[in-house]
Amino acid sequence: MNHKKLLILKKEKMYIRVPAASKYFSISKSHLWGLVSKNVLKAYRPSPKITLLKTSEIVDYLEQNMESL
Repeated sequence: MNHKKLLILKKEKMYIRVPAASKYFSISKSHLWGLVSKNVLKAYRPSPKITLLKTSEIVDYLEQNMESL
């Protein structure tokens, strides 16, 4: 995913479910849940069956942990 696309997502302040975030950002669901359990990413629960992640927080995490090629 290119840097420009990440910046656009960060500005939108959108929320995304874990399975969709996994596909969109190419991160496994188990890794995302691990980040939530370690409080690296905050989970938002508008209802008991829905868990959302903020895309800007995922983008921040990716930017901080991205390796240069």
